[in-house]
Amino acid sequence: MKKTLFLVRYLSVCVLLCGFATLGVAQEDAISNKPTLVSSEQHYNENPQRIAFDPLEVSLLTCSPGKEIYAYYGHTALRILDYNTGVDAVFNYGMFSFGAPHFIWRFMKGETDYELGVLPFDLFLQEYSRRGSFIEQQILNLRPTEKSTLYQNLIENSKAENCMYRYNILYDNCTTRARNMIEQSISGHVSYATHKSQTSTYRDIIHRYTTAYPWSEFGQDLLLGAEADRPIERELQEFAPFVLMENMAHASIVDREGISRPLVLKTLRIDPLTKRAEEVPSTLTPLLSMWLLFGVLLVISLWEIKRKHRLWGIDAFLFGLLGLIGCAVTLLFFFSEHPTVGSNWLILLLNPLPLLYLPRLIFLGKKQQKDPFYGIEGCLIVLLIAFYGAIPQKFPVAIVPLVLSLLLRIISHLYLLYNKK
Repeated sequence: MKKTLFLVRYLSVCVLLCGFATLGVAQEDAISNKPTLVSSEQHYNENPQRIAFDPLEVSLLTCSPGKEIYAYYGHTALRILDYNTGVDAVFNYGMFSFGAPHFIWRFMKGETDYELGVLPFDLFLQEYSRRGSFIEQQILNLRPTEKSTLYQNLIENSKAENCMYRYNILYDNCTTRARNMIEQSISGHVSYATHKSQTSTYRDIIHRYTTAYPWSEFGQDLLLGAEADRPIERELQEFAPFVLMENMAHASIVDREGISRPLVLKTLRIDPLTKRAEEVPSTLTPLLSMWLLFGVLLVISLWEIKRKHRLWGIDAFLFGLLGLIGCAVTLLFFFSEHPTVGSNWLILLLNPLPLLYLPRLIFLGKKQQKDPFYGIEGCLIVLLIAFYGAIPQKFPVAIVPLVLSLLLRIISHLYLLYNKK
Protein backbone atom coordinates (compact mmCIF):
# COMPACT_ATOMS: atom_id res chain seq x y z
CA MET A 1 0.00 0.00 0.00
CA LYS A 2 2.84 2.38 0.88
CA LYS A 3 4.49 1.68 -2.48
CA THR A 4 1.23 2.41 -4.28
CA LEU A 5 0.77 5.72 -2.44
CA PHE A 6 4.36 6.66 -3.22
CA LEU A 7 3.84 5.86 -6.91
CA VAL A 8 0.63 7.89 -7.04
CA ARG A 9 2.29 10.88 -5.40
CA TYR A 10 5.35 10.60 -7.67
CA LEU A 11 3.25 10.48 -10.83
CA SER A 12 1.10 13.35 -9.59
CA VAL A 13 4.19 15.49 -9.09
CA CYS A 14 5.50 14.59 -12.56
CA VAL A 15 2.23 15.52 -14.25
CA LEU A 16 1.96 18.71 -12.23
CA LEU A 17 5.50 19.82 -12.98
CA CYS A 18 4.98 19.11 -16.68
CA GLY A 19 1.69 20.95 -16.63
CA PHE A 20 2.34 24.02 -14.51
CA ALA A 21 5.33 26.03 -15.48
CA THR A 22 5.69 28.50 -12.64
CA LEU A 23 5.71 32.01 -13.99
CA GLY A 24 8.48 33.19 -11.69
CA VAL A 25 12.17 32.39 -11.80
CA ALA A 26 14.02 30.35 -9.21
CA GLN A 27 17.07 32.36 -8.27
CA GLU A 28 19.18 30.64 -5.65
CA ASP A 29 22.21 32.08 -3.89
CA ALA A 30 23.88 34.95 -5.74
CA ILE A 31 26.88 34.06 -7.88
CA SER A 32 30.06 35.36 -6.35
CA ASN A 33 31.96 36.31 -9.51
CA LYS A 34 30.98 39.76 -10.72
CA PRO A 35 30.49 39.75 -14.50
CA THR A 36 31.98 42.29 -16.88
CA LEU A 37 28.99 43.44 -18.89
CA VAL A 38 28.08 46.62 -20.71
CA SER A 39 26.22 49.13 -18.52
CA SER A 40 22.97 50.74 -19.62
CA GLU A 41 23.97 54.17 -18.27
CA GLN A 42 24.97 55.42 -21.71
CA HIS A 43 21.47 56.68 -22.57
CA TYR A 44 21.77 59.29 -19.80
CA ASN A 45 24.73 60.88 -21.54
CA GLU A 46 22.18 62.48 -23.85
CA ASN A 47 20.98 64.66 -20.95
CA PRO A 48 23.49 64.64 -18.08
CA GLN A 49 21.84 67.65 -16.38
CA ARG A 50 18.87 65.49 -15.47
CA ILE A 51 20.91 63.47 -12.99
CA ALA A 52 21.55 66.51 -10.83
CA PHE A 53 17.95 66.78 -9.65
CA ASP A 54 16.51 63.38 -10.61
CA PRO A 55 19.10 60.70 -9.76
CA LEU A 56 16.70 57.74 -9.63
CA GLU A 57 15.89 55.64 -12.67
CA VAL A 58 13.13 53.03 -12.41
CA SER A 59 12.72 50.33 -15.04
CA LEU A 60 10.45 47.40 -15.68
CA LEU A 61 12.56 44.43 -16.77
CA THR A 62 10.99 41.74 -18.94
CA CYS A 63 13.16 38.70 -19.58
CA SER A 64 12.65 36.44 -22.56
CA PRO A 65 11.59 32.83 -22.01
CA GLY A 66 14.08 30.11 -21.17
CA LYS A 67 14.04 26.41 -21.93
CA GLU A 68 13.52 25.42 -18.29
CA ILE A 69 9.93 24.53 -17.49
CA TYR A 70 9.61 27.33 -14.92
CA ALA A 71 10.89 29.88 -17.45
CA TYR A 72 8.69 29.19 -20.49
CA TYR A 73 6.79 32.44 -20.08
CA GLY A 74 9.63 34.82 -19.29
CA HIS A 75 10.00 36.85 -16.14
CA THR A 76 9.38 40.32 -14.73
CA ALA A 77 11.38 42.36 -12.23
CA LEU A 78 11.97 45.99 -11.25
CA ARG A 79 15.30 47.78 -11.52
CA ILE A 80 16.26 50.77 -9.37
CA LEU A 81 19.32 52.72 -10.47
CA ASP A 82 20.55 55.57 -8.24
CA TYR A 83 23.20 57.67 -9.99
CA ASN A 84 24.09 59.52 -6.78
CA THR A 85 24.80 56.50 -4.58
CA GLY A 86 25.71 53.99 -7.30
CA VAL A 87 23.00 51.56 -6.18
CA ASP A 88 21.88 49.37 -9.09
CA ALA A 89 19.49 46.78 -7.73
CA VAL A 90 16.84 44.42 -9.06
CA PHE A 91 13.75 43.74 -6.97
CA ASN A 92 12.59 40.26 -7.91
CA TYR A 93 9.24 38.84 -6.76
CA GLY A 94 9.99 35.47 -8.34
CA MET A 95 12.35 33.97 -5.81
CA PHE A 96 11.72 30.63 -4.12
CA SER A 97 13.71 27.73 -2.79
CA PHE A 98 13.37 24.07 -3.71
CA GLY A 99 14.88 23.34 -0.31
CA ALA A 100 11.88 24.72 1.59
CA PRO A 101 10.15 22.14 3.84
CA HIS A 102 7.69 19.93 1.93
CA PHE A 103 8.20 22.04 -1.19
CA ILE A 104 6.90 19.44 -3.70
CA TRP A 105 3.79 18.64 -1.68
CA ARG A 106 3.04 22.32 -1.07
CA PHE A 107 3.62 23.06 -4.74
CA MET A 108 1.09 20.39 -5.69
CA LYS A 109 -1.47 21.92 -3.34
CA GLY A 110 -0.80 25.43 -4.63
CA GLU A 111 0.55 26.58 -1.28
CA THR A 112 3.98 27.72 -2.41
CA ASP A 113 5.38 30.84 -0.78
CA TYR A 114 7.50 33.13 -2.93
CA GLU A 115 9.41 36.16 -1.76
CA LEU A 116 10.73 39.50 -2.89
CA GLY A 117 14.49 39.27 -3.25
CA VAL A 118 16.99 42.02 -3.96
CA LEU A 119 20.20 41.45 -5.89
CA PRO A 120 22.70 43.53 -7.88
CA PHE A 121 21.67 44.15 -11.47
CA ASP A 122 24.88 42.71 -12.88
CA LEU A 123 24.24 39.35 -11.20
CA PHE A 124 20.67 39.35 -12.47
CA LEU A 125 21.93 40.18 -15.95
CA GLN A 126 24.57 37.47 -15.79
CA GLU A 127 21.97 34.83 -14.93
CA TYR A 128 19.82 35.63 -17.96
CA SER A 129 22.73 36.20 -20.27
CA ARG A 130 24.12 32.79 -19.36
CA ARG A 131 20.91 31.05 -20.40
CA GLY A 132 20.65 33.08 -23.63
CA SER A 133 17.73 35.34 -22.70
CA PHE A 134 17.44 38.98 -23.69
CA ILE A 135 16.00 41.64 -21.37
CA GLU A 136 13.62 44.39 -22.41
CA GLN A 137 14.20 47.37 -20.14
CA GLN A 138 11.36 49.88 -20.08
CA ILE A 139 12.51 53.05 -18.31
CA LEU A 140 9.44 54.46 -16.62
CA ASN A 141 8.41 58.09 -16.97
CA LEU A 142 7.78 58.69 -13.28
CA ARG A 143 8.12 61.96 -11.38
CA PRO A 144 10.95 62.15 -8.81
CA THR A 145 8.48 61.83 -5.92
CA GLU A 146 6.83 58.80 -7.55
CA LYS A 147 10.21 57.11 -8.03
CA SER A 148 11.13 57.79 -4.43
CA THR A 149 7.78 56.39 -3.27
CA LEU A 150 8.21 53.23 -5.34
CA TYR A 151 11.79 52.77 -4.11
CA GLN A 152 10.79 53.15 -0.46
CA ASN A 153 7.82 50.80 -0.91
CA LEU A 154 10.09 48.17 -2.44
CA ILE A 155 12.59 48.49 0.40
CA GLU A 156 9.80 48.14 2.96
CA ASN A 157 8.36 45.18 1.07
CA SER A 158 11.75 43.45 0.96
CA LYS A 159 12.15 43.35 4.74
CA ALA A 160 12.16 39.89 6.28
CA GLU A 161 8.76 40.37 7.90
CA ASN A 162 7.15 41.56 4.63
CA CYS A 163 8.89 39.77 1.77
CA MET A 164 6.95 36.48 1.72
CA TYR A 165 3.69 36.07 -0.18
CA ARG A 166 1.44 33.20 -1.28
CA TYR A 167 2.24 32.73 -4.95
CA ASN A 168 -0.56 32.13 -7.43
CA ILE A 169 0.34 31.20 -10.99
CA LEU A 170 -2.35 33.28 -12.64
CA TYR A 171 -3.59 35.78 -10.07
CA ASP A 172 -0.63 36.85 -7.94
CA ASN A 173 2.83 36.30 -9.41
CA CYS A 174 6.09 38.13 -10.05
CA THR A 175 4.53 40.09 -12.94
CA THR A 176 1.30 41.22 -11.28
CA ARG A 177 3.23 42.22 -8.14
CA ALA A 178 5.60 44.44 -10.14
CA ARG A 179 2.68 46.08 -11.95
CA ASN A 180 0.81 46.73 -8.72
CA MET A 181 3.84 48.35 -7.08
CA ILE A 182 4.23 50.71 -10.04
CA GLU A 183 0.56 51.69 -10.08
CA GLN A 184 0.47 52.26 -6.31
CA SER A 185 3.38 54.71 -6.48
CA ILE A 186 1.81 56.98 -9.11
CA SER A 187 0.12 60.25 -8.16
CA GLY A 188 -2.89 59.76 -10.40
CA HIS A 189 -3.63 56.62 -12.37
CA VAL A 190 -2.41 54.58 -15.31
CA SER A 191 -4.57 54.68 -18.44
CA TYR A 192 -4.11 51.65 -20.66
CA ALA A 193 -4.79 51.97 -24.36
CA THR A 194 -7.99 50.30 -25.48
CA HIS A 195 -7.20 48.26 -28.54
CA LYS A 196 -9.48 45.92 -30.41
CA SER A 197 -7.71 42.65 -29.95
CA GLN A 198 -9.21 39.21 -30.06
CA THR A 199 -10.61 37.94 -26.81
CA SER A 200 -8.02 35.99 -24.85
CA THR A 201 -8.31 33.31 -22.22
CA TYR A 202 -5.75 32.00 -19.78
CA ARG A 203 -5.30 28.93 -21.96
CA ASP A 204 -4.83 31.03 -25.12
CA ILE A 205 -2.08 33.09 -23.51
CA ILE A 206 -0.35 30.02 -22.06
CA HIS A 207 -0.33 28.36 -25.48
CA ARG A 208 1.56 31.31 -26.98
CA TYR A 209 4.63 30.24 -25.06
CA THR A 210 4.39 26.44 -25.14
CA THR A 211 4.40 25.79 -28.90
CA ALA A 212 7.92 24.41 -28.76
CA TYR A 213 7.08 22.21 -25.77
CA PRO A 214 4.10 20.05 -26.84
CA TRP A 215 4.33 17.62 -23.94
CA SER A 216 4.30 20.40 -21.36
CA GLU A 217 1.38 21.98 -23.17
CA PHE A 218 -0.44 18.65 -23.16
CA GLY A 219 0.18 18.29 -19.42
CA GLN A 220 -1.17 21.77 -18.77
CA ASP A 221 -4.28 21.12 -20.84
CA LEU A 222 -4.97 17.94 -18.89
CA LEU A 223 -4.88 19.89 -15.63
CA LEU A 224 -6.47 23.25 -16.46
CA GLY A 225 -10.24 23.32 -16.23
CA ALA A 226 -13.11 25.27 -17.78
CA GLU A 227 -12.17 28.43 -15.87
CA ALA A 228 -9.05 28.69 -18.03
CA ASP A 229 -11.26 29.07 -21.12
CA ARG A 230 -13.40 32.00 -20.06
CA PRO A 231 -12.58 35.39 -21.65
CA ILE A 232 -10.51 37.59 -19.35
CA GLU A 233 -10.00 41.33 -19.18
CA ARG A 234 -6.78 43.23 -19.77
CA GLU A 235 -5.78 43.26 -16.09
CA LEU A 236 -6.09 39.47 -15.76
CA GLN A 237 -4.16 38.91 -18.99
CA GLU A 238 -1.18 40.65 -17.42
CA PHE A 239 -0.15 37.57 -15.47
CA ALA A 240 2.14 36.95 -18.49
CA PRO A 241 5.29 39.11 -18.55
CA PHE A 242 5.21 40.00 -22.24
CA VAL A 243 1.52 40.92 -22.14
CA LEU A 244 2.27 43.40 -19.36
CA MET A 245 5.29 44.73 -21.25
CA GLU A 246 3.20 45.37 -24.37
CA ASN A 247 0.41 47.04 -22.38
CA MET A 248 2.89 49.24 -20.52
CA ALA A 249 4.41 50.37 -23.84
CA HIS A 250 1.08 51.90 -24.89
CA ALA A 251 -0.07 53.15 -21.48
CA SER A 252 -0.18 56.70 -20.13
CA ILE A 253 -0.04 58.28 -16.71
CA VAL A 254 -2.88 60.68 -15.98
CA ASP A 255 -2.04 62.86 -12.98
CA ARG A 256 -4.51 64.44 -10.57
CA GLU A 257 -4.71 67.56 -12.73
CA GLY A 258 -5.73 65.46 -15.71
CA ILE A 259 -2.42 65.92 -17.53
CA SER A 260 -1.30 62.85 -19.45
CA ARG A 261 2.20 61.59 -20.20
CA PRO A 262 3.57 58.28 -21.54
CA LEU A 263 4.21 55.66 -18.89
CA VAL A 264 7.37 54.44 -20.63
CA LEU A 265 10.07 57.01 -21.27
CA LYS A 266 12.44 54.80 -23.22
CA THR A 267 12.92 51.12 -24.07
CA LEU A 268 16.30 49.39 -24.24
CA ARG A 269 17.00 45.84 -25.28
CA ILE A 270 19.88 44.08 -23.55
CA ASP A 271 20.97 41.12 -25.63
CA PRO A 272 22.75 38.12 -24.08
CA LEU A 273 26.43 37.52 -24.67
CA THR A 274 25.55 34.08 -26.00
CA LYS A 275 22.37 33.63 -27.99
CA ARG A 276 20.32 30.54 -27.31
CA ALA A 277 19.36 28.34 -30.22
CA GLU A 278 15.69 28.29 -31.11
CA GLU A 279 13.77 25.40 -29.63
CA VAL A 280 12.57 22.88 -32.21
CA PRO A 281 9.31 21.15 -31.28
CA SER A 282 9.61 17.43 -30.67
CA THR A 283 8.63 15.24 -33.61
CA LEU A 284 6.96 12.74 -31.30
CA THR A 285 4.11 14.98 -30.17
CA PRO A 286 1.31 13.88 -27.82
CA LEU A 287 -1.11 13.80 -30.77
CA LEU A 288 1.17 11.57 -32.83
CA SER A 289 1.86 9.36 -29.82
CA MET A 290 -1.84 8.88 -29.13
CA TRP A 291 -2.52 7.98 -32.77
CA LEU A 292 0.35 5.49 -32.68
CA LEU A 293 -1.18 4.01 -29.53
CA PHE A 294 -4.52 3.74 -31.30
CA GLY A 295 -2.86 2.01 -34.27
CA VAL A 296 -1.12 -0.53 -32.04
CA LEU A 297 -4.31 -1.26 -30.11
CA LEU A 298 -6.25 -1.64 -33.34
CA VAL A 299 -3.82 -4.31 -34.57
CA ILE A 300 -3.99 -6.09 -31.18
CA SER A 301 -7.80 -5.95 -31.11
CA LEU A 302 -8.09 -7.41 -34.63
CA TRP A 303 -5.70 -10.19 -33.61
CA GLU A 304 -7.82 -10.90 -30.52
CA ILE A 305 -11.03 -11.07 -32.57
CA LYS A 306 -9.41 -13.40 -35.06
CA ARG A 307 -8.05 -15.70 -32.33
CA LYS A 308 -11.07 -15.20 -30.08
CA HIS A 309 -8.76 -14.65 -27.15
CA ARG A 310 -8.49 -11.46 -25.13
CA LEU A 311 -5.11 -10.14 -23.98
CA TRP A 312 -6.19 -8.83 -20.59
CA GLY A 313 -2.71 -7.52 -19.78
CA ILE A 314 -3.07 -4.80 -22.43
CA ASP A 315 -6.22 -3.48 -20.78
CA ALA A 316 -4.68 -3.75 -17.31
CA PHE A 317 -1.77 -1.57 -18.41
CA LEU A 318 -3.94 0.94 -20.29
CA PHE A 319 -6.56 1.44 -17.59
CA GLY A 320 -3.95 1.34 -14.82
CA LEU A 321 -2.03 4.17 -16.50
CA LEU A 322 -5.28 6.06 -17.00
CA GLY A 323 -6.04 5.68 -13.31
CA LEU A 324 -2.61 6.94 -12.24
CA ILE A 325 -2.99 10.08 -14.33
CA GLY A 326 -6.50 10.36 -12.94
CA CYS A 327 -5.07 10.43 -9.42
CA ALA A 328 -3.14 13.60 -10.27
CA VAL A 329 -6.20 15.24 -11.86
CA THR A 330 -8.40 14.27 -8.90
CA LEU A 331 -5.92 15.43 -6.26
CA LEU A 332 -5.72 18.82 -7.93
CA PHE A 333 -9.48 18.98 -8.51
CA PHE A 334 -10.40 18.46 -4.85
CA PHE A 335 -7.39 19.52 -2.80
CA SER A 336 -5.30 22.09 -4.70
CA GLU A 337 -5.45 25.87 -4.51
CA HIS A 338 -4.02 26.15 -8.03
CA PRO A 339 -6.33 28.26 -10.20
CA THR A 340 -8.78 26.67 -12.67
CA VAL A 341 -7.98 23.03 -11.75
CA GLY A 342 -11.19 22.69 -9.75
CA SER A 343 -13.35 23.10 -12.86
CA ASN A 344 -11.75 20.34 -14.93
CA TRP A 345 -14.35 18.29 -16.81
CA LEU A 346 -11.72 15.76 -17.80
CA ILE A 347 -12.16 14.26 -14.35
CA LEU A 348 -15.01 12.26 -15.92
CA LEU A 349 -12.37 10.45 -17.97
CA LEU A 350 -9.27 10.85 -15.84
CA ASN A 351 -10.01 9.67 -12.32
CA PRO A 352 -8.71 6.97 -9.93
CA LEU A 353 -11.58 4.52 -10.52
CA PRO A 354 -9.70 2.39 -13.09
CA LEU A 355 -6.75 2.11 -10.70
CA LEU A 356 -8.96 1.13 -7.76
CA TYR A 357 -10.71 -1.48 -9.87
CA LEU A 358 -7.49 -2.82 -11.40
CA PRO A 359 -7.14 -5.94 -9.17
CA ARG A 360 -10.68 -7.05 -10.07
CA LEU A 361 -10.05 -6.32 -13.76
CA ILE A 362 -6.95 -8.53 -13.67
CA PHE A 363 -8.77 -11.30 -11.83
CA LEU A 364 -11.66 -11.42 -14.33
CA GLY A 365 -9.30 -10.96 -17.24
CA LYS A 366 -7.26 -14.02 -16.35
CA LYS A 367 -10.46 -16.08 -16.26
CA GLN A 368 -11.69 -14.51 -19.54
CA GLN A 369 -14.96 -13.63 -17.77
CA LYS A 370 -17.47 -10.83 -18.25
CA ASP A 371 -16.38 -7.55 -16.64
CA PRO A 372 -19.01 -4.82 -15.94
CA PHE A 373 -16.27 -2.21 -15.69
CA TYR A 374 -16.04 -2.00 -19.48
CA GLY A 375 -19.72 -1.14 -19.76
CA ILE A 376 -19.50 1.56 -17.07
CA GLU A 377 -16.38 3.10 -18.58
CA GLY A 378 -17.98 2.99 -22.02
CA CYS A 379 -21.07 4.83 -20.75
CA LEU A 380 -18.91 7.58 -19.20
CA ILE A 381 -17.02 8.04 -22.48
CA VAL A 382 -20.23 8.13 -24.52
CA LEU A 383 -21.69 10.74 -22.16
CA LEU A 384 -18.54 12.83 -22.44
CA ILE A 385 -18.75 12.71 -26.24
CA ALA A 386 -22.50 13.37 -26.31
CA PHE A 387 -22.30 16.49 -24.15
CA TYR A 388 -18.95 17.73 -25.46
CA GLY A 389 -20.55 20.71 -27.18
CA ALA A 390 -22.14 21.84 -23.92
CA ILE A 391 -18.93 21.62 -21.88
CA PRO A 392 -17.29 25.07 -21.56
CA GLN A 393 -13.77 23.66 -21.72
CA LYS A 394 -11.26 23.11 -24.51
CA PHE A 395 -9.84 19.61 -24.43
CA PRO A 396 -6.40 18.87 -25.92
CA VAL A 397 -6.66 17.40 -29.42
CA ALA A 398 -4.60 14.39 -28.34
CA ILE A 399 -7.54 13.33 -26.18
CA VAL A 400 -9.44 12.27 -29.34
CA PRO A 401 -7.23 9.27 -30.26
CA LEU A 402 -6.94 8.39 -26.56
CA VAL A 403 -10.73 8.23 -26.22
CA LEU A 404 -10.95 6.20 -29.44
CA SER A 405 -8.35 3.80 -28.03
CA LEU A 406 -10.41 3.27 -24.89
CA LEU A 407 -13.58 2.75 -26.92
CA LEU A 408 -11.74 0.28 -29.14
CA ARG A 409 -10.73 -1.82 -26.14
CA ILE A 410 -14.25 -1.69 -24.70
CA ILE A 411 -15.84 -2.73 -28.01
CA SER A 412 -13.26 -5.48 -28.44
CA HIS A 413 -14.06 -6.84 -24.97
CA LEU A 414 -17.81 -6.77 -25.53
CA TYR A 415 -17.53 -8.37 -28.96
CA LEU A 416 -15.42 -11.24 -27.66
CA LEU A 417 -17.75 -11.66 -24.68
CA TYR A 418 -20.90 -12.06 -26.75
CA ASN A 419 -19.32 -14.07 -29.55
CA LYS A 420 -17.87 -16.87 -27.49
CA LYS A 421 -18.32 -20.37 -28.86
